Amino acid sequence: MILYSHIIKSATFLKVSRIFIFTILLTNIFAQDIKPNIAVLDFDANNITKSEAAILTDRLRTELFEIGAFNVIERSVMEEVLKEQGFQQSGCTTAECAVEVGKLVGVEFMVGGAIGKLGSIFTVTARIINVETGELTIQAKEDCPCPIETLLTETIRNIALELSGLKAISRSNYSSGSLYLTSTPSGASISIDNRPIDGTTPLTIENLSSGEHFVSVEKGNYTGKKVLNIEPEIINRHTIRLELFTVNLNVFSTPEGATAIVDGKRYGLTPVSIIDLPVGSHKLEVEKPGFVKHTRTVFLDKDIVNKAEVTLEIAPKLSIISEPSGAKINIVGFPLNYTTPQNRIVLNPGEYQVILTKQIMNLTPKVLLFR
Repeated sequence: MILYSHIIKSATFLKVSRIFIFTILLTNIFAQDIKPNIAVLDFDANNITKSEAAILTDRLRTELFEIGAFNVIERSVMEEVLKEQGFQQSGCTTAECAVEVGKLVGVEFMVGGAIGKLGSIFTVTARIINVETGELTIQAKEDCPCPIETLLTETIRNIALELSGLKAISRSNYSSGSLYLTSTPSGASISIDNRPIDGTTPLTIENLSSGEHFVSVEKGNYTGKKVLNIEPEIINRHTIRLELFTVNLNVFSTPEGATAIVDGKRYGLTPVSIIDLPVGSHKLEVEKPGFVKHTRTVFLDKDIVNKAEVTLEIAPKLSIISEPSGAKINIVGFPLNYTTPQNRIVLNPGEYQVILTKQIMNLTPKVLLFR
C-alpha cells in the first residue's frame, strides 16, 4: 500500500490574488442629528406692510435654523415646490391650508401666524401645526411696545425660542446677568444659542439676557451641550463636561446586501447607516457569501458626512485535479470533505496548504513531499 501525500506550496502552494476597490467619500457639510423638518408660511400682516411681514418671517426662519431644533426648509425651496403643484401660499391662513402645504412640501410640521400693530405696540402670534394630525402642537405670542427694529432683533428670536421648546428671554426691565462658564477639560470654544463667543473656558460672559440659553462647548473631538437658565443681576456659574463626538457612517457596497461590521459588531445589510459612532479610527468589514471579505480601517470626522463605498470582488474558486483521481482533499485550517477532481472550492485570497491523500493497495508504502 502506498500513501501519496502532496503538500502544495510555493509553486504548488496556492496564492490567490485579488483587487479591492474601496473609496471613502467625504462630503464637506456639517454632520447633523436627525431633527424634524419644518416649513414657515409667510405671516399675515395686520396694520404693517406685507414687505415688513415678509422680512420678519424670514428672520423667524433664520432664528429657527440657528437654534437648531428643526431642519428648516428654505423659502425658495418651498415656493418652487408649491409652484410646481400650482399652489399659491398667499391667503393660506387656516390650519387645513397649512396641513395641505406641509404635505406638498414633505415636512412634519408647519409654522404659521400673524404680525400686527395696534398703536405703538407690535404683537406677534405663531403656532406649529402637526402635518400628519392637523393638531396645534405649540403656540407662542409676544407683545412689544418697541420700535420695529427691536421686533426684528429680539421679539422674533423669542418667538423662535418658544417654538423650539425653550423659554423666551425675560423682558422685565430687559434684565441681564453674567455667566461664568467652565468646562472639563478647559480651553473649549463656546457657542451660545448657536452664536460663537470670543474666548475659551473658563470664561465670564457679561450682559447675557436673562432666561434660557442653549450653550455648547467644543475642544478638538470633544463636545458638551446644555440649556442654561440665566438669572438676572447675578453671576451664574455653570460647568459643562465634554464627551467624544459621535457621528454617523453610511456604508454602501457593490453588490448590495452585504453585511456591514464595525469594530466586530454587525449592523445589518448594505446600504446601511451606522449611527452614533465615536469620531476616530474604526475597523470596517463588509462581507457577502461568494465574495472576498473586505477589511479596512476608516477614520470618522466630526465636521463631515462620513460615507464609505466598497466594491466587493467575486471570491476565486480553487480547482484541484489528481492522478489518480478520488484523492481526499485537506486544506489546512478548513474542515472540508472533498475528493478530486474538484473545481468549486471558494476561498478568500491568500496562501493555503493543501494535502491530497489516497490509498492504493498492493504497493510498497511511500510518501512523496512537494514544496
